[in-house]
Amino acid sequence: MVNDLERLGYVDDEALALALAEQRLASGWGPGRVEADLERLAVGEAAARAGVRAAEAGEEAAARALLASRAAAGRTPAQRLALLGRRGFSGEAAESVLGVLD
Repeated sequence: MVNDLERLGYVDDEALALALAEQRLASGWGPGRVEADLERLAVGEAAARAGVRAAEAGEEAAARALLASRAAAGRTPAQRLALLGRRGFSGEAAESVLGVLD
């Protein structure tokens, strides 16, 4: 039955992974969160990799947007770094974005 649904396009792990990545980035979450959510949803390995790659591609822009939001207002650079880490952004992206902002 699942094979039939996949064949008809009703079950598409890659589309789910890409949509989830896009939604999480827009909501201020990074690739680490995307990867955790895809693992929790038991998305296929190839589809999960595609979702994480998509999240990584938009990571710096999403990190910049989060730091410009009310969630980061009034925080010190160390608190901003911690916020990005808790939200699943890589250390490299966080340092890159914080270096530009400070």
